[in-house]
Amino acid sequence: MDRFNTRVAEFKDLLSADVIDRAKLHKLCFEGCPDTDGIRATCWKLLLGYIPWDTRQWNTELAKKRETYQQLMTEVIFNPHDTEEASGGEIVDHPLSLDSDSGWGRFFEDNTTLLQIDHDTRPVLVQVSLAGSIVWLLRDRECDEL
Repeated sequence: MDRFNTRVAEFKDLLSADVIDRAKLHKLCFEGCPDTDGIRATCWKLLLGYIPWDTRQWNTELAKKRETYQQLMTEVIFNPHDTEEASGGEIVDHPLSLDSDSGWGRFFEDNTTLLQIDHDTRPVLVQVSLAGSIVWLLRDRECDEL
């Protein structure tokens, strides 16, 4: 257990620097990353280029990535609450509509696809889900609690 605590301390020291030494991180990760305190998730994000090596830029970069993700989801995924109403207050597109051009039909197809992606990727790596690395931000807290 002493070796494990020593490795965790080495990772924490390295990851607490303003600018992370890439070579040292590669060397430490080569022997395995501890799955404690979000160390493994942080190492993967660094090694995959999702976050910069300069830790002072993390908050800004993560905020940009969250905004990009929200824009992508707005553009790609149909929002059923944005349905148009006719002049008499009648809903033009109904959730039970069988029309091939129905926005609700698209919504249900999107949901089926997203659920299948989530179902297929969850066992592979808890950190990976819909949109790959973008979702890491949302899952970090869940994974740390497990």
